[in-house]
Amino acid sequence: MWRRADTLVWLDYPFPFVLFRLLRRIFYRSFAGEEILNGNYESLRIHFLSRQSLLVWAIKTHWKHRRDYLAELASPEYAHLRVLRLRWPREAAHLLDAVRREHTSPHDV
Repeated sequence: MWRRADTLVWLDYPFPFVLFRLLRRIFYRSFAGEEILNGNYESLRIHFLSRQSLLVWAIKTHWKHRRDYLAELASPEYAHLRVLRLRWPREAAHLLDAVRREHTSPHDV
């Protein structure tokens, strides 16, 4: 898909931040009994005692994905891409605000 794109927005948040958000989400959904999708619910057992754990997946893949993305983006095949590498949610919020301002017509105000 990157070949057809002109801009790539990469949310490359620090691992401690990602881990904190993931843990917060797991605990909130587990204790609140919030349905995820199609009758499925978060379970502390799944996340702490099984191979299906998002925690295990995040720990195993965070740095690998970062390394792989950097290698891919350095290849000539993707030289055409404008890469916006955002490292904090506030950067993403600023980008979204700028896009909203750019696409708001005078009639919307």
